[in-house]
Amino acid sequence: MNAKKTKLPDNSRGLQNIQHIVGGTYNILLVLVGVSFGKNDTTLGIVMAVLTFIVARLSSEISFQTSIKVVREYSNSKEN
Repeated sequence: MNAKKTKLPDNSRGLQNIQHIVGGTYNILLVLVGVSFGKNDTTLGIVMAVLTFIVARLSSEISFQTSIKVVREYSNSKEN
């Protein structure tokens, strides 16, 4: 069986790039949360944890929107 690799449409690349940036920011924030709690700075740790949660939700939403956009673009290219 010869599996054909599907190329993602170019229009969704912008959303994917944003998704990678947000994902990287999320990982950095997770490290900072650990460092904050490791230094017994509970207030800063809680603030960083809340910020990390917000970034995680943003990442999830961007991922969802990217998936929708890719499916729509792929469907439109199949119809043409």
